[in-house]
Amino acid sequence: MKLKRIYLILIFIFCVVGCDQSSKQFAKYHLENSSTVTYIGGLIRFVYVENSGAIFGVGAELPESLRMAILLVGISTILYLFIASVFIKKQKILLKEISLIILLSGGIGNLLDRIFNEGKVIDFIIIGTNNIHTAVFNLADLFIVIGAFLFVFSSIRENHIEMK
Repeated sequence: MKLKRIYLILIFIFCVVGCDQSSKQFAKYHLENSSTVTYIGGLIRFVYVENSGAIFGVGAELPESLRMAILLVGISTILYLFIASVFIKKQKILLKEISLIILLSGGIGNLLDRIFNEGKVIDFIIIGTNNIHTAVFNLADLFIVIGAFLFVFSSIRENHIEMK
């Protein structure tokens, strides 16, 4: 693997994780003890939430020790597989490799939160109207969703190319 490629990947991951962690600290400082802040007629809302579960709070009701074990060990294992896929195994399709790097970046951002915030992730963004809106999320979640979408898209594309 070329050193330049490794540096570019690490710089991207560092930038994404840095933006994610900075935005969470900004949210903690400005939103933790305040009411919801709205923009564009309520289409974008900022509210401080600490999520002890996985995506959409899944598993938040589990006993803390079990939840922490599942989330920390599970997430660490998944991130290790992403690292292996990015740094060890060269992907056939560049988009698939990019999707794994994006997923890895978002995953590291949320894992750091869990490690340094008593097992909780700071969420603070809601997009939508009062009737139709997203769950509360953060920038790492956004990168995870984008990475997952690109991974699925690139996998479908890869399978389609191999079938020809």
